[in-house]
Amino acid sequence: MGISLLQGYLAQIQGVSVFLSESSLIIGQLSKALITKIRECDLFIVLYSKNSQSSTYVQQEIGVAKGNNKIIIPILLDADARPDAMLQGVSYLSIYDEEKRNRQLPLLYNYILQESQRKNASQALLVLGVIILLGYALFRDR
Repeated sequence: MGISLLQGYLAQIQGVSVFLSESSLIIGQLSKALITKIRECDLFIVLYSKNSQSSTYVQQEIGVAKGNNKIIIPILLDADARPDAMLQGVSYLSIYDEEKRNRQLPLLYNYILQESQRKNASQALLVLGVIILLGYALFRDR
């Protein structure tokens, strides 16, 4: 499943806006636009890989989300990646193989659907902050 397919899958939920961060980084710092999106979102999804474990940017973005009391859901992209550091103890989903993807993506979909339905219709509905590492193929057809 490619990143655009995941984005499209989640955007099917009525009232959900998906923000995909893949080009918002400025060398040496988090962009103000990205920090604003994280602060505005209701749900922060981290696409977590072996590479993201050593990324200072990913840890900073997680820190912004935690500091703003956001619900954080790590999605594991590699079999050998496990949330650590700021994500230690946080429940996560695994989609690094087809079986796990088919079982766990519907759980995410249903969770987001339920949360968006709980929101007051006058409020801005769910915005997802999805953090993507530059230069890393996040999804590969397996």
